[in-house]
Amino acid sequence: DLINPSTLEAKETMHGSLRNAEIFVLTDMMKIGTTPHQIIEPTGVDFHYKRSMEKNIEFLAFVSLNTENIHGRVSLNDIILATSILNRASLVRTTSQSANDNDKDIQSLDAADYYLSVADNAKMETTPSTSQKLEEKSITVFTLKVNLGKIHLVLVNDFSGQNVPILRAIFDSAEFNATGSIEDFSGEGSVFLNADYYNTSVTSWEPVIEQWHPFVGVSRGVKGLSVEISNEYTLQLNISGAFCMCLYNASALMSRIGQEGSYKSRTQVNPLTIVNHLGIPIELYDGKTKTILLMLDTAEMKKIPPSDAHSFQSRSISRSARQYPSEYEIRLVGPMKDLMFPIAHLPLTSNKPRAYTFHPLHELLSKTVTYGEPIVEDAYENSRYYPLQSKWGPPWTQVGDPGEWTDGRGKGNRDLQHIKLPMNWEWVEPKWRVDMSGEIGKNIDNEGWEYSINFNSFSLTNPRRSKQPMDSVRRRRWIRSRVPMNTMTESDPEKILRPLPVLWDVKMKSDGSREIIVRSPLQFRNEMSFLMEIEVTGGDKATKFIRAFDIAEKSTFFIPVTQFEIKYIRMRPKHFLYDWSGYINSKLFELGTN
Repeated sequence: DLINPSTLEAKETMHGSLRNAEIFVLTDMMKIGTTPHQIIEPTGVDFHYKRSMEKNIEFLAFVSLNTENIHGRVSLNDIILATSILNRASLVRTTSQSANDNDKDIQSLDAADYYLSVADNAKMETTPSTSQKLEEKSITVFTLKVNLGKIHLVLVNDFSGQNVPILRAIFDSAEFNATGSIEDFSGEGSVFLNADYYNTSVTSWEPVIEQWHPFVGVSRGVKGLSVEISNEYTLQLNISGAFCMCLYNASALMSRIGQEGSYKSRTQVNPLTIVNHLGIPIELYDGKTKTILLMLDTAEMKKIPPSDAHSFQSRSISRSARQYPSEYEIRLVGPMKDLMFPIAHLPLTSNKPRAYTFHPLHELLSKTVTYGEPIVEDAYENSRYYPLQSKWGPPWTQVGDPGEWTDGRGKGNRDLQHIKLPMNWEWVEPKWRVDMSGEIGKNIDNEGWEYSINFNSFSLTNPRRSKQPMDSVRRRRWIRSRVPMNTMTESDPEKILRPLPVLWDVKMKSDGSREIIVRSPLQFRNEMSFLMEIEVTGGDKATKFIRAFDIAEKSTFFIPVTQFEIKYIRMRPKHFLYDWSGYINSKLFELGTN
């Protein structure tokens, strides 16, 4: 403090600094050993205040606030906890106010006499001095300067112990400057703003607000308070169905937290699990690093570990979205591991089941058991309709269409002229032919084409259909069979080296967790109220096999992938005096259906 004795002028300065400040939340105070989680990472704040006074009247004031970069992580449970604290504080204030009102009622008679006395004394008061008038009206001229570092906030779904991001907002280069008095001031500021939401279906951030640089002006005068927001460029908002669903799911989860209680909502669940319904053991690998994650036996479910040892509570992960590999790889276990190629590039997210195949190692065919039946090679011919020319032509790859010749997923180059036979194989048919399986007029047209609105609608699991209005793309399947030159067979069909079809199905649960189901393409669902027995027949004359399976009531049975080459199926109740049903041709079953 600096004081001038002649004028009684005083100048005061105060400076405060806060370094490595962190904020933590203790989620469960009733549980011993609970570790608090961090919501604000270490940051710093500088505060500077300076004022000038004369005869105890403040004339000038300067306030400055500066912060370092701020990284915060707020969860749904944190919001519920804060809401609960505020509601409890409001209840306490209401109760206290009611008690004060009761005391005032009791003292109302004495208060009336007091007010009469005050009125008499007021008549005897002199005219207020100049200093008192100045105190009644603030004459302080203040200057305010605020500069904030980059603020990065992430909203996380921690329902049932998860760490799935929902929204994030980034405020950069925020500043605000103002000057004037309380009754008459003006100020302006600006900030760079971005907002994104986390699209769980593609495991990536997608923008909601593109980078926006608004300028804010605030003023107060005789006309009152006014706020003006201006921007040199247009504000771009991206509102999609996935974003609306993200907000809806977050709101639904918060309502469940409120109903079930915040403690129950923190019950640990597995954010990502996998179950094996192939009928044979498999190994799961990280698709990028090729490191093994776990081994799954038949009908076994396990939790998939994250690729990073950190969690969203760590400083690095709070700025990132992914905790798990974006793609996986599965391999067979045991003797078949060295005979079959692994299946790679399996996505973490998928809107529907995807079909894949374990392919044999063709270079080993001369040393191992080979197929007992022909193998069907296929390729898909794609076409797009050009309305200006009123004719069908090749796809338009410039806008993202697949090539003219691809596989069933629209990938790769499957031009018929470039498909070569593997070593020691030969074609059964002299040339390629169009696959005409299906009902003409319903599934395909007279030339074998199936139709759709866009190429993304085609898949190996969706039913095919013929042309409808507004369809602009089509495709048809070309097939040709091949056999090994020196065929060998085994009596056990499980030892025959043949392609093994697999369905990769990623399901999103209501609590935000995901479950990966690896299964064979053929499954049976018993909706009866009693045990059913099914019998499958497959193979050729040399490898014929018959297998019987029991299916409990209201349960699902997956045909083992090694016995997928079945030809006939029949069924009957297990414990009733009923004969077998007639044989059902397995060709009636589409890939991936029940």
